[in-house]
Amino acid sequence: LYALSPLVILYSRSSWNPNVVPFFALLMLYMLYKATIRKSWKLFMFAGFLFGVLLQLHYLATFLSLVVAFYIAGTVFIDNKKKLQAFKLMIVRYLCFAAGTVVGWSPFLLFEVRHGFPNIKSIFNFITSSGDTGGNEKYFLIVNDVFFRLFGRLILAFPRVEDLKMYSERMLEIWGLGVYLVAIGSVLFIACSLISAFKEKNKSYHKYLLLLVWFFATLILFGFYKKPIYDYYLVIVYPLPFLMLAGLISWVFKKGKIATGVVLALVSVVVVLNLLFNPFRVIGNHQLKQVRTISEVVLSKTGGKPYNFAVISGGGNSDHAYRYFFEVNNQKPVTIEFPGADPERKSIQDQLLIVCESNPCYPLGYPLWEVAGFGQAEIVGEWPASILKVYKLEHYKEQ
Repeated sequence: LYALSPLVILYSRSSWNPNVVPFFALLMLYMLYKATIRKSWKLFMFAGFLFGVLLQLHYLATFLSLVVAFYIAGTVFIDNKKKLQAFKLMIVRYLCFAAGTVVGWSPFLLFEVRHGFPNIKSIFNFITSSGDTGGNEKYFLIVNDVFFRLFGRLILAFPRVEDLKMYSERMLEIWGLGVYLVAIGSVLFIACSLISAFKEKNKSYHKYLLLLVWFFATLILFGFYKKPIYDYYLVIVYPLPFLMLAGLISWVFKKGKIATGVVLALVSVVVVLNLLFNPFRVIGNHQLKQVRTISEVVLSKTGGKPYNFAVISGGGNSDHAYRYFFEVNNQKPVTIEFPGADPERKSIQDQLLIVCESNPCYPLGYPLWEVAGFGQAEIVGEWPASILKVYKLEHYKEQ
């Protein structure tokens, strides 16, 4: 199910730091679990090392520190009846984990020390400046939203908010009910398994406790975050709903043929949903190829002479992608300097090439500095380039 999840696939197709967080988060917590079972200080250090790596991938990895703190404290005090001995052991494990964290985080820390801690200040602001709390009502709305999306977006391919209008209310109600049934059933199974392990004094409680702490700590902390919560913010818990559902499915399989048949039918529905919304079904927009093609059109219209360049984009896109191809072709445009830096206006060339990404596009008199700085001009040519248009402007000459 994890391999088929559209959201998981979407955030594993590109090179971006949050995209590898699920791997390191799961590995870190698994090492923490193994360290507790084996009582190995080396594994506690290794888990800390992985946490240090996580902190460099995304600020929200800080949420996992609460998971680690509660899990270590919980297992220590449950496994040891002598409170003083348990307290000492907890401190030792915290220190081992912290030592590993410092090692894993050391490249980042060295950079921070050298440059005045800019990123640590950003992390602090990211966590603490999320705005007005909005009261208990808003807190629980956020918690419910994250709870729903963990299972809805990851397992059952529930649509994004902006896509809800594409479906009927009845369909969304049935879909949403299915999400809640899967979510509540999975959480209840893990909770009941934890209680059962406690009653039987079974050490298997460690894994159920870790899953529940991971789940509830994440929900609690997200509840305090009042800015928009994007899907990729949930990368710290991507594997969690799948593990919880897997436990429930495994338990149902042991309950007889009828129960097994029902679960297999439901899983089949989930598989079909995920396949229907698989990102690979959507034809790619080939952005790299488009930018290269447009850049080649621009260069072909310069006549090999010096030129100025601008991009008119309604969405505020950067011109760096085009400039990359200009540079690798050894035909960089001349940047128009401000009058104070270029009083003789030598940076203004005889031609200005403009890529228009907005439609309709009116390059003459456009307020962008790269256009306005060129001065009064006239259009001497326009050409289609991929899905866009390229304009060539020259200085206006009175007849």
